[in-house]
Amino acid sequence: GVNWESIENNLTSDISWRQFAFRVSDYVSLTSNVQLKFVASDSTNGSLSGGSLVEAAVDDLMLYESQSNNTSISNELLIKPKLIKITDVLGRRVNQKSNESLFYHFDDGTVERKIVID
Repeated sequence: GVNWESIENNLTSDISWRQFAFRVSDYVSLTSNVQLKFVASDSTNGSLSGGSLVEAAVDDLMLYESQSNNTSISNELLIKPKLIKITDVLGRRVNQKSNESLFYHFDDGTVERKIVID
């Protein structure tokens, strides 16, 4: 965390979601110590002197290239979650039905809404 390579610096206000992709190896050598840092600030000189409320979000971050086949990502993340229960819009447990909006609850906390049409 001592040396940082700046990839993008947007100096304008933006209220939309933007897609941004870059190849890490174009900026730094790939090692097991590579880290990502996101900074949201209205400062122009590094002193956080802008005085306004700043909000930012990062969504759908994807690593698409690595140096080797060995990663520190747990194999548990690669396992599909198990279905725990199916509920209707009122939260009642149901069996899978057709032509009805149902909620599928999984053991990792995710919920999917599905409609099976015959």
